[in-house]
Amino acid sequence: MVIFRLITLGDFVSTMPDVVETCVDKKETWCPVVRAVGFCAFFRGPCAYSCTDCVRFDDGGVEEVVIDVEDVPSKLAYAATGSSIPESLQGIWWMDQDGFGAEKGLAGENYPYDFYPVGEYAIGFGDKAVWQPDTLCLTPIYFWGGSRGHWAGANFGNGTTCCGSNIATRLTLSLCATDDTLQVFDIWTRLVIPSVLAPVASSLGFEYAGSDYWWIPKGLIHLTMVKKPWGWDRVNTAAADWTRTKREELDSLLRFLPSQLTSLLDAANRTLHYPMFQLVDGDGNRTEYWDHFVDFTQIKSKQNAVPGTLVVRKRTAPPEGFTKFR
Repeated sequence: MVIFRLITLGDFVSTMPDVVETCVDKKETWCPVVRAVGFCAFFRGPCAYSCTDCVRFDDGGVEEVVIDVEDVPSKLAYAATGSSIPESLQGIWWMDQDGFGAEKGLAGENYPYDFYPVGEYAIGFGDKAVWQPDTLCLTPIYFWGGSRGHWAGANFGNGTTCCGSNIATRLTLSLCATDDTLQVFDIWTRLVIPSVLAPVASSLGFEYAGSDYWWIPKGLIHLTMVKKPWGWDRVNTAAADWTRTKREELDSLLRFLPSQLTSLLDAANRTLHYPMFQLVDGDGNRTEYWDHFVDFTQIKSKQNAVPGTLVVRKRTAPPEGFTKFR
């Protein structure tokens, strides 16, 4: 069934994705107690995490791997032709946050490019993501790492890349179509917020998603993808009035939110755009945009300290000393 939610801090009604995670306790508050008193034999089903040996995907560690730009098609996971994922989301995509392709006219002469680049370069929507036909959502897209790796960022020079807060918050995306034409996708974002700040998050319109995760309200930051003949227009809107009137409460959360999201709040009075061009199609073939992307990655900059290389994040086994039952 399609689940609708009204985010209280803004007039945004959209399809809420079903959270996909087989290891999550269905009864979070009492499953640890069930385990502690030895009742797992009776409640194993709703207490999958507490009462079994399964380890949630997001409990894993993270490894950063340097790759050559020419290896992007073979190193990044992506949705392939024949998969259940819509064709318009298949392949590997260039996140042209720097406006290199836009400046060359790849998105048309009048494209309204305006963005603060953070060093995100390429992404594929395969890996662990599942298409949900009932909700018209592709989820979960682990923006902090995948089983193979589906996101690539600039090489800062020491084998690290941007957006480290994605790891700390386990930032996870869901792409949800606004209707069955699949021409516009809302980007739902959920992340882990410390329990001590849960009351603040709730008062600001964040909606609890389970397992310490919270949905970021679209009344605060609204992210969308709009289909264009050349690819996708990534549109980013922050609610100016909302951020001014709630700034004192919001400040306590800002240090826990990913930097690429909080930077949007500094531009709350305008809508930001950057284009996404398909680099590799669902059959693994490089597209007309590939050479432009390679040219871009050869330009040395403060972010792109080692031209021609990218950094991919991959999920690894849980770190040493990991304790499942916290």
